[in-house]
Amino acid sequence: KYNDNELLYLIYDNDDLAREILINKYKPFILSKISKINLLPDEREEFYAEGLICLIKAINSYNDKFFLSFNSYFALILKRKFIDLLRKKNKKERIIYMDNIEEFIVDASNNVENKILNEDELTKEELAKEIFAAHDEVLKGNTIPFDQFYETLKKDLKLWILK
Repeated sequence: KYNDNELLYLIYDNDDLAREILINKYKPFILSKISKINLLPDEREEFYAEGLICLIKAINSYNDKFFLSFNSYFALILKRKFIDLLRKKNKKERIIYMDNIEEFIVDASNNVENKILNEDELTKEELAKEIFAAHDEVLKGNTIPFDQFYETLKKDLKLWILK
């Protein structure tokens, strides 16, 4: 068994077997870090691949003058990479969520407008209920921005007054 410093010395001396040994030594470390993150199976594969890339970069860039052991150095690089991947994942999910919200808003506003404009039987009370239900949704943050709601409310109130 070699320690990390001995393996790194051999790797810098172009020993491919030492590189393979060090990579195999740190594969369980990468998997243990991934297991602590709540990920889907295909995301785990992506994180594992990125972890291996980080390991190779750490091997190539490590310098014992850093006053860190290789283990600590690699752990820091891996942690930063996983944080970066999680941020990108969350940003992507927010974008998808916002796209779905916009579709929901369009569907909901079309339904309300169609009901208001196409149903002559809609009473003032029913119209008021529709307006207040939309207002509650806006306050919960589930639908359109408040400015847009305000403009829609003004239009709806004009229709209500005209009835």
